[in-house]
Amino acid sequence: MSSLYDSEKKLKLELPSLSRLELTSPRAVNGAALRLESVLLQRSAQHSEAPVDVTSETVAALHALYERYETNLEKKYAERVIDRDAQVETYPLYERFGGLTAKEIAAAEIQKTDNVLFIGSGPFPVSPILLHQQSGGARIHCFDSSQEACDTSRRLVARLGLQRAITIDRKAGQDARLPSASAPGEMSEYDVVVVALLAQPKQKVLDRIQKTASSDTRVVLRTSEGNRRLLYAGAEDICISGFKEIGAYHAGANETISGVVLQRAA
Repeated sequence: MSSLYDSEKKLKLELPSLSRLELTSPRAVNGAALRLESVLLQRSAQHSEAPVDVTSETVAALHALYERYETNLEKKYAERVIDRDAQVETYPLYERFGGLTAKEIAAAEIQKTDNVLFIGSGPFPVSPILLHQQSGGARIHCFDSSQEACDTSRRLVARLGLQRAITIDRKAGQDARLPSASAPGEMSEYDVVVVALLAQPKQKVLDRIQKTASSDTRVVLRTSEGNRRLLYAGAEDICISGFKEIGAYHAGANETISGVVLQRAA
């Protein structure tokens, strides 16, 4: 325990310099992200606390750094899989995301017959792929606001032969069709809606889900807790009025993402 305490104390002193790294250098970003992980992920999120005296500017810069790290990794690995130079299963974060989606399937009771919407799938849709496979065949529809990410992920899904099971549209979650006199809200078509941790603006996305989903739709809202808030913004400032919490899951050691499962309140 003292060794971990010393590591955390040393990392705290490094945070300002890590937050000032040039994000244009993939090697520097990768090294900094792995340095953060090596200390922050040693304990479960529930048994860790973020330093309270780190400035908001430093935290925001660390979020940008870690997002760039994940985005760089996704883009690079997507192209490798498309070019038949790698398998999805050898993606460096595959095991971590496999544990995450297994928790989400259990918490939200996702079934093989479910129709799932995933908001913020990115260029390497590892979560949609795992949700489809681990659930035994749930159909996954993805929204992403980036045309580049959509194009890359479509090519990857086609390369895997999953284009009938996993579909991708360029769309922001907050732009989902509202209900009208002639048609229900767009998200009422789905049994489950998963909101990726990096999907933004999260409050507007959640507000649109509340307006367009059915009362039976389970909403998986990914978030961060404990010292993982140095890697990702949490959802503590998100208003979930209009929803009731029906489940939750937590990041363990060597995991980054926690979450809650919501349903529209009656």
